[in-house]
Amino acid sequence: MIGAPHGERDLWFAAGGREPAVTYAHLLEEIAPPAPVAGSPQGLRATLVTLVRALVHGEDLACGDGVVAIAGTAPTGQERRWPGPSDFPSSPAAMIAASLRANRSSRVTFQTSGTSGPPKRSTHTLERLQHAVVTGEHHRGDVWGLAYPPTSIAGFQVCLQAWCNGNGIVDLLGVQGEEVLRRCGEWGVNRLSATPTFFRLLLPIRDPLPGLRSCTLGGEVADTALLQRVREAFPGARVHNVYALTEAGTVLRSEGEEFSIPDELQDHVRIQEGRLWLRHTLVAEDRRAGDWFDTGDLVEVTSRTPLRFRVQGRAGSVINVGGSKVNPEEVESILLSFPGIVGARVAGRRNSVTGMLLEAEVVWKDRPRPEEEVRAFLQSRLPPERVPRIFQAVNRLTLTASGKVKRDA
Repeated sequence: MIGAPHGERDLWFAAGGREPAVTYAHLLEEIAPPAPVAGSPQGLRATLVTLVRALVHGEDLACGDGVVAIAGTAPTGQERRWPGPSDFPSSPAAMIAASLRANRSSRVTFQTSGTSGPPKRSTHTLERLQHAVVTGEHHRGDVWGLAYPPTSIAGFQVCLQAWCNGNGIVDLLGVQGEEVLRRCGEWGVNRLSATPTFFRLLLPIRDPLPGLRSCTLGGEVADTALLQRVREAFPGARVHNVYALTEAGTVLRSEGEEFSIPDELQDHVRIQEGRLWLRHTLVAEDRRAGDWFDTGDLVEVTSRTPLRFRVQGRAGSVINVGGSKVNPEEVESILLSFPGIVGARVAGRRNSVTGMLLEAEVVWKDRPRPEEEVRAFLQSRLPPERVPRIFQAVNRLTLTASGKVKRDA
């Protein structure tokens, strides 16, 4: 059935414009046997169909740069099966969810976003990825706003959560401002997962979405000020800040900018010389080298007993300015606290005197304020070497496909 309203529980996918909505019944017609054919789908809906079709038939996948390809089939002897009506006769959505559970040995390869360096690949089993999925009757009526590419691990996890609960997915990729709110309201989105940059560009809003029950921020540093703005904009939603990476998926969850380590992970997460390390059992098999994996993320310990810390940014993004190491994300956080600035990117430019100097790209919500005001604001909060020498007002920042600020643009 196509064109179902947002109240229809069988809603599978909806986009904007005149494109009709698609239900799980229609999806089931597209993914039923025979097995899928390899190819590079065009468009988000086609990509989602390819992902579901491959996974329920037990195919391995390779994802990256917005493209998904069939990477292979199961080794001989591993069970891959399509459940029949006797397994789950209740609905098309239940049949698809049952297929995902039955074919958990499928392998999915993701490519890192390349935020601060060349992309790397990590391969996970579907069973491992399903560890982060929460199912239950209270999730049956959820509708997810999809703001990440489904070929990224963040977007894939959103889709997997939706498919395992028979939820709807609404296309928010590349959408900004009022159109985000319009689509969320039209299709009854009650769960939204996106980068801090996505939320910064969305806020402020005139009217809250009364049905929104959950906002999850991940992929970048989310500070207290942003988390509070999201809570004020969506008072009916629980706001979560997650620490996740392609090599491990979601690792830690918090309701603030500080993270603590839960009891079950006490022996699996450690901080060494200001960097976060994970025990190899938490990361993809092809990313293991020794007992511990260096995430490359810088952290600041805020409490020793109990251990609490905040993520400061990527070690690979640090800029050497005249012998001083500058974390650009720290400078961006201060810039984003200046009234009217909704986007910021700080980068290094080669200089014959200091080796590197800082330049800042700034996105203004409305009319730009004088550069002198911004510079004075930063000088009152940062040492001289951390204040950018060059400021440039831009209409938009260069983002990765996942919606994060691209560091090496």
